Formats: sequence, structure tokens, C-alpha cells
Amino acid sequence: MFNKLFLLFLIPIFSIKGFSQRIDSIDFDIRRFTRFPYNNLDLFTPLVKKIQPSHSYKYWEFIINSNFEKRGKTIVCVGDSVTYAKLASKYSSKNGFFDFCHPIICFSYIVAIKDKNRVDIINSKEEFQSFIGKINNIEEVFYLSNLLDFNFVTDTLVTGSYRKKGSKYLLYLNKNLYNVESIFPVNRKSIKAIIKKSGEFLLVDEKVYY
Repeated sequence: MFNKLFLLFLIPIFSIKGFSQRIDSIDFDIRRFTRFPYNNLDLFTPLVKKIQPSHSYKYWEFIINSNFEKRGKTIVCVGDSVTYAKLASKYSSKNGFFDFCHPIICFSYIVAIKDKNRVDIINSKEEFQSFIGKINNIEEVFYLSNLLDFNFVTDTLVTGSYRKKGSKYLLYLNKNLYNVESIFPVNRKSIKAIIKKSGEFLLVDEKVYY
């Protein structure tokens, strides 16, 4: 478990880039930001139905599995359930993304059906990021940010707010910092970031605020 906690310090390299271009300070003027409408309690709810997959699927399910249940609990079903739900029920996964339930074990995955001959199991961060693809709405911003180990703490704007600018989302995010003596955060970082329409995540700045 301690190894897992140490990993939370690391920024996933598969999808985050440092931002080298000049940012006008007015872009991140906190007075221009709106409190984010969701928090971590919304992560495993029907909110996930707002995701518009990058590929065309006839039917898909978002499933959460706790302590290696046989298949897990289906949170949402999207699409033609009459035709494809029975087929989807035959598929499961022993691993996934959003493994946030320490010290117990839980994870999420998606069963997605393109047709009766093609079933995709989305059970890694990279695959879920590809499943989201281009950013279409604020809900996809929410899921992508959490996928990259950030979250929204909305009791203050510097850790839980956003501003839409053109096709980009400017964000103030939260990053929890841990040590080996506690499973609870000992510090928090305020993260300035940008998510582009393409789904690219740009880390602009970070500082410890608590």
C-alpha cells in the first residue's frame, strides 16, 4: 500500500505535458473562474453517461468491482440494452482504472460493444483516455482529470474551479500529497492546468497551499 501512496506523487507521463508557452496571467485570474460542479463523490455515478465515446458503440457499460467480485456492479448502461446487454454480461475484467478504494481493492472498467463480433474491454488508464478521446463537455474534463490522479476540492477555487476559453478548459485542480505514516493527505497542491479539445493535458503550474 505504501508503494501505491508514493506513486501518487508521480505525474503520469503518457498524457501530461509541461507547458512551455507563455501564459497571460489574466488567463488564470481566479476571479474569472467558476466553482467546479462535481467532486469525487460523483465519480462512480450515472454522471459517467455524459461521456461521448471517441468510437461508435452500439452499447456500453461502466462497471465498478470491489474486492474482486465475480463481475462487479454496473453503474450505467448506454445504448441498445435489449440487443446487447446479455452479450455484455458474459465479459468481465480482473483489473481496471480508478483504483481509489484503499485499503480495500476496487477498480472500474468498461465493456463496449461495436457489434456482435466485436467487444472491447477498456480496463487501463490509457484505454479509458482513448475511450474519451476529444473533450466534448465538462463531465469529460472531470473524468480525465481524475484519471490523471488529480481531483476537484471545491471548498476553495484554487483547487476546484474552471474557466472555458474557446475550445480549451482552464483548471484549478487539487493534488493530494501523502507520506508513509498516513493514508490521509498531509498536504495539498493547487494545480493550474489546461485541457485542450484534443484531450491533451497541459500542466501549467503547481504549488503547495495546505
